[in-house]
Amino acid sequence: MTVDPHAFVSAEDHYARFRPRYPDDLFALLADRFRLDSTQHALDLGCGPGSVALELADTVNTVFAVDPAAGMLKQGQEERSFRGAAAVVRCR
Repeated sequence: MTVDPHAFVSAEDHYARFRPRYPDDLFALLADRFRLDSTQHALDLGCGPGSVALELADTVNTVFAVDPAAGMLKQGQEERSFRGAAAVVRCR
């Protein structure tokens, strides 16, 4: 399967601002179910603007967030700076 890295190029800002948030209960459930703690790392493939990665950053040591769209990663970096989530590492 080929992924078009330009598929969301014009929508990054809107996607990051208007996509519904995941419920907070989801992250508590994931942490409990998979026994996540600050000694572990997580991988968020197709992270978009980092919605999941930024939430997991409060629980695990490092989150590796990967997305083919540079604009989505940029949105995530901006949100990370705003939140102060130092645990998130962005990759491409």
